[in-house]
Amino acid sequence: MDVEIAQTLRAALPTSSSTHLARITAADTSESSGRCLRASTSITRKQVVMRLPVSHAIQASALQRLLQHLGTDIQHLPPTARNVPLTPMYKKILVLLFAASAGGEESSVLGLREYFATLPKSFIHMPLFWGARQIDRLGPLLSPTLHNFVQRMRNEMDRCLFDLQPLVDWLVESKYYPTNGTKEKFQLEFLGWAYCCLTSRTFDLTPMSEGPQEPKDDETASMEEHGLVPFMDLMNHASTPANATLMINVEPLQVVVEEKGEGEEEGVEGGVEGGTVPAAITAMFVTARATRELQEGEELCFSYRTAGEALKFLFNYGFVPEDAKDVFYLMVTYDDDESDHIDEHLAAALSSLGLPPTKTIAIPMTEEDPLPDLYVWALRVREMHLDKEARLECLQSFVSGAPLRLLQSHEERVWNGIATKIQESYNFYTEEEEEEEEEREKEDVNGKGYGDQFVQRTRDAAVCVLEKAMAKFTQITGAG
Repeated sequence: MDVEIAQTLRAALPTSSSTHLARITAADTSESSGRCLRASTSITRKQVVMRLPVSHAIQASALQRLLQHLGTDIQHLPPTARNVPLTPMYKKILVLLFAASAGGEESSVLGLREYFATLPKSFIHMPLFWGARQIDRLGPLLSPTLHNFVQRMRNEMDRCLFDLQPLVDWLVESKYYPTNGTKEKFQLEFLGWAYCCLTSRTFDLTPMSEGPQEPKDDETASMEEHGLVPFMDLMNHASTPANATLMINVEPLQVVVEEKGEGEEEGVEGGVEGGTVPAAITAMFVTARATRELQEGEELCFSYRTAGEALKFLFNYGFVPEDAKDVFYLMVTYDDDESDHIDEHLAAALSSLGLPPTKTIAIPMTEEDPLPDLYVWALRVREMHLDKEARLECLQSFVSGAPLRLLQSHEERVWNGIATKIQESYNFYTEEEEEEEEEREKEDVNGKGYGDQFVQRTRDAAVCVLEKAMAKFTQITGAG
């Protein structure tokens, strides 16, 4: 992204915004054209560095404002369109679609033209756009779960295309959305881009009395209160929460606006300077405050999260934080058929362990807990489920209050399976990759966020956690 484009965005922000303490510079990031914000002068701790009105963010409510500007309203949509489940995510996608399709003055609505110009043109550093081979290189402790995340997102995109197509057609045919380009743009490729925007660049805009805004789960972009914040999203992620130089919060602020004077509506001279009078109102602002004293030129950055699973972070942002410890997963699958149905007794047994009643379960594997007890119990439940003769009695013992029915044969298969899993995974991460470098480069991503360096770091970390899993296995079983 050209720095001059970002400066154009700054000029288009509402006059109530404050961004003069931030300087835009080029930066080496995972995106094709990186940028960052730096302090333009010395800044004191807790000083407001940036402030933008929440009303200027692309939240779900932005669709209503856009439609009203275009001369319609959500409530005035035709019956076929009203039946579409307009989730917060869908509403934001429709706003981005207008920004992507409209040109010239048309797209200046809500500052969309200037903001759209600053958004990445592609997200090749995000797992959604990786090839299967790229994901597979991350190995058996990471790639199966990441494949699952990607498939879920693609299913969601397919559903979004199906749900919104009638509404998009109506908006175009009614000439509210541009007749040239909108239908052509509304394809899976655009939806992939939009979903990546809304997962990697979204702020939690829920007002809080104190403390930074933090995403609560991996579905934050679908929530009503979350949205894209122009200019402020030029900030990058701090390497660790402790290194963040800014804290983001939503705060109230009194601003002065101009209202019509008493005599203006009747055509009588009145009010102040052309019939307007100043009035103070309270508005909500996305506010970035300094976490410590900052010197001129220091990067302005914040923590995308302080807690949460690193694999979800990789999926949502395209890289893994330096302080990540929970990136690996042990998978347990209970059935091979494609049906979503799960046996009620199996579901009850899993729920009694605090596990989700699903056919595939991913259990985090960390250096602190390289062989989780929960993983062992999940495998025990699977062995009981596979035992057709003793299945009912064994699974019911989890929830009936009767003594647990765990057969010796079940236990032996569990530990034999664990030994095989650890050894096979260790072999994968310690063996040299056989694939030719030239073949890898065909699907690689500019060496940014994903690439040989990232893969090697993943492999090294996996070997470390697997060695600890081996030690714990030996301690439990006494095996040499």
